[in-house]
Amino acid sequence: MSMNIKPDKIKPTISRVFESDIARIADAFKKKVAGGFIVITADMTDTELEQKIKSPRVGGQNLNSKEIAEVLQILRGTIDTLKPKPKEETKIILEPEFIPTIVPKIETNLKVVNDEALETNLSNYEEVKKTKEEKDALLDDNTDIDTIYNQVMQLEKAKILETDDYYYEFTKLGYTKDEIEKNIIEIKTREKQFAEKGSVDKKKSKKIAAMTEIALEYGVSELKWYGENIEIEQTSRFDDIKRGVDGVLKIRKEKTESDFIGLGIDATFRGLYSEQYKEKIFALLRSIANGYKTKIKYFKERNGELKKEFAVPKIVLSFDTTDVKNLVYMLSHVDDSKIQNIYKDHNIKFEMMNQIMVQCEKLAGFAKKHSNSIGEGYANTLQSIEDLKNNNDTISRSVMSRHGSKISQHFDVLISEFEEIWQKELIEKQSQNVYVIEKLENKEEKIDENNEDYNIESIAA
Repeated sequence: MSMNIKPDKIKPTISRVFESDIARIADAFKKKVAGGFIVITADMTDTELEQKIKSPRVGGQNLNSKEIAEVLQILRGTIDTLKPKPKEETKIILEPEFIPTIVPKIETNLKVVNDEALETNLSNYEEVKKTKEEKDALLDDNTDIDTIYNQVMQLEKAKILETDDYYYEFTKLGYTKDEIEKNIIEIKTREKQFAEKGSVDKKKSKKIAAMTEIALEYGVSELKWYGENIEIEQTSRFDDIKRGVDGVLKIRKEKTESDFIGLGIDATFRGLYSEQYKEKIFALLRSIANGYKTKIKYFKERNGELKKEFAVPKIVLSFDTTDVKNLVYMLSHVDDSKIQNIYKDHNIKFEMMNQIMVQCEKLAGFAKKHSNSIGEGYANTLQSIEDLKNNNDTISRSVMSRHGSKISQHFDVLISEFEEIWQKELIEKQSQNVYVIEKLENKEEKIDENNEDYNIESIAA
């Protein structure tokens, strides 16, 4: 994968990881004292200071005791200078004619000592605030999507250069030229229809989806999110359009490139609880219940080795708008080592692995219930990932936490809803005497080619 991207036109939009709220409240406390809005005394205890910090004037009323302690820790080097000096002794000067009353003078000019750690936190807070505003504007209606898309796509040379010759290479595996030509015409027809009749929003969505797919490949394969033995490779346009598989997650137990367990991935940025995500999951469940398997037809290894058509278990990964903006930002700064180090341990990789493991487990059971042998593929994939838990902290954490996660709970709900619909359909078909239960020995040969991602009436990605 080429990394020669020049993100000149993309504003930095990454957020830093630190306790910005704590630093902000500490800074607000200092300013309120300096302005005379909050009064502190020399003999004030930590408990009394805590009450001052919790004042609405400062904004710390929702902090817990641990967070209050962190604010005090930040202010520890400066708190004494914030307190007023003790009263000076009253000096009475006797004069022959009168005795003047001298008002004690209290020092009101508060001085703040230089605290490098505090100043750094406050500076970082301002930087995070600025970059957050820039990131929020990324990919919105006012952003030049085409500029970002073209820069990001420089990372995916293979797909851009995927010519007809790419497909005709597969004659070496026994595919006929007529078969290949038919497939090429199919994808070109679908792409032409989408280009001519797809709405502006759908075209924008397709570009965002493409960038998301490339970002996942980069995170897993280049940043090594899950170690050396797991990577993602993008599929051909045919397998993307006709089979609904954006990429293949490859899990290698050996060092050889061709010896791997594959998991088909369909990525969407519509959100876990969106209707679009639900429709994709229902379509996958229906395909499995009908005995279909997802197959990859035109797959080429990075080393140039061609793979004959093979079946893969398939999952649907969901990413929200914030995730996508982070992923696009990561791609647009591949030459910035500081930013890349941040994304090597970004929370997105934990969420993604959680989805992978949850779906493999749930779909293995669902497929077994519906007598589809692809269930073994899901189970083997899950086991192969779990076998790597001792070598990767992300996998280890997902193994421990996936059962109680929101993803696991939501997936159970979706399967339950689908099963209810499926049973009603079976009863209706049987009552009409038009449903016949087929026991086919070659169920693995049934291929689902009803992907609607490029259908102009559907929602892209």
